[in-house]
Amino acid sequence: MQFPSPWRKSRPSRMAADAQPCFRAGNGVDPSLLPFAPEDGFRAPAPDANGRLHVDDVVAAQKWQGESPLIVVVADDLAARGCSSLFGIADRDACVAVVSTFRLLDSDDNRLRERLSKVIAHEWMHLRGRGHCTAAGCLMHPVTTTAELDSRGHALCPRCRGRSSWKGMAVAAGIAVALFGGMDMTVNALQTKSRPFAWRAHGEAASVLYRGEEILRIPAGDANSPEGPVETAQTVSHRLNAMFVEIDPPPLVVETVGSSVRIAAGDDPLFVVTPMMAGEQDVVSFADCWATSLQPLLEGKGRVGESCPMCHIGRREQVRESVARPPRFWR
Repeated sequence: MQFPSPWRKSRPSRMAADAQPCFRAGNGVDPSLLPFAPEDGFRAPAPDANGRLHVDDVVAAQKWQGESPLIVVVADDLAARGCSSLFGIADRDACVAVVSTFRLLDSDDNRLRERLSKVIAHEWMHLRGRGHCTAAGCLMHPVTTTAELDSRGHALCPRCRGRSSWKGMAVAAGIAVALFGGMDMTVNALQTKSRPFAWRAHGEAASVLYRGEEILRIPAGDANSPEGPVETAQTVSHRLNAMFVEIDPPPLVVETVGSSVRIAAGDDPLFVVTPMMAGEQDVVSFADCWATSLQPLLEGKGRVGESCPMCHIGRREQVRESVARPPRFWR
């Protein structure tokens, strides 16, 4: 959540464009729950008669003057004007966000971490100027219950991605990585949510699809195919989805093995290209064309206009460096 527009836009944010968040933990907050090591200096305001902390009191008590944003995580329930309950709130003028674990608690620590990562990333994007979004699965979609929070995604929707800076999205993703306990879990989450390739059976024939569009048809009764059409389609779609979430997917190469032509992903064979697949085209030409058309899609994580290929391709060296050398504020 963010403060109402008159508060938030009364003056430009002083936050530096490449700012990275600082954290402070309130009394009763387990520091291991935070994505980054908290700094000292938390100042606790007095709670109200109901034991809740007023957000403006928490923000004022921190006396924050830094150019980097400050994210304060407290264990107490929060209160704010016009809100009966909230998970967090961002004051862009003060460059401070306040998040509470009070309404996020669950007997499953992993679920608590996941909820906390979503709320922190949501408030971080508010501090960077991103408003709420109407897309239900988007990170910036407002929620009022833990059930809604659990169903909300960790990523921005395509429309919000197109309007957000790469650095802001990278830090939001870093929060999810740190709280989920490592890159493997984040990649697994991406694989669950980012499976643009699928397969479909047509009787005994089958197809491989990209976002519902057929990109490969495997006819029935193809004696030159070592596997059945359905098995081939399943294998190809599964491998393409795995490559789609890799920073550096292996190149698709066309290989001639004896009398057979096959497409491989790096050193791993993907599928054998048969004359029935190629139709009226020469088999080698068909394979070259298919691999050439798919490679930029895998590297750019989508086609131009539907994702951010220039970010994935043009900034790949920056991504590699970030993976190889964790930012200084990671634990």
